[in-house]
Amino acid sequence: MSVGEMPAGREFDATVAEVVMGWRYQPFVWVVEAGRFIDDERLPYFSTCWEAMRLVVERMRDLGWLSFEMRWVKRGRYSSESLIEGWSVFFNSDFAPFTAGHVEAETAPHAVCLAALKAVQLQREREVQSL
Repeated sequence: MSVGEMPAGREFDATVAEVVMGWRYQPFVWVVEAGRFIDDERLPYFSTCWEAMRLVVERMRDLGWLSFEMRWVKRGRYSSESLIEGWSVFFNSDFAPFTAGHVEAETAPHAVCLAALKAVQLQREREVQSL
C-alpha cells in the first residue's frame, strides 16, 4: 500500500509515531524519548484529531522543514461526477523539491500525516543517496 492510500486510524497513527515522530514501540508502551514513555492506549490520534495533528507539524519543523501549507480545496468537474473537496497539504525545505510531501485528503489531520510521512521518507531517501 502506498503512502497516499493509507487510511486514517490507529494503525496509521502507529506508523506516524514510528516514522515521523521517531518513537519506538515496545510491548504496550511507546518510547517517546529516553526515560519518557506513553501507554499504547494513549498514543495520540495523529490522523484524526486536530490537536494531535499539531504535534506532527511541530515535529516536521524540528526535522528542518521550513514551511508548511494547508489549504481547503473545492474543485468542480465538468461532468456528472460530484464536487471534489478536501485538504491539500505540503511541507517545504531547502533539501527537497517545493512540492515535497504534497497530498490531498478528506480531513486535515489525515492530509497532514500523509504529507509528513511522504516528506520524511523523501528526506531519508535523499540522505541515503548522499552517502
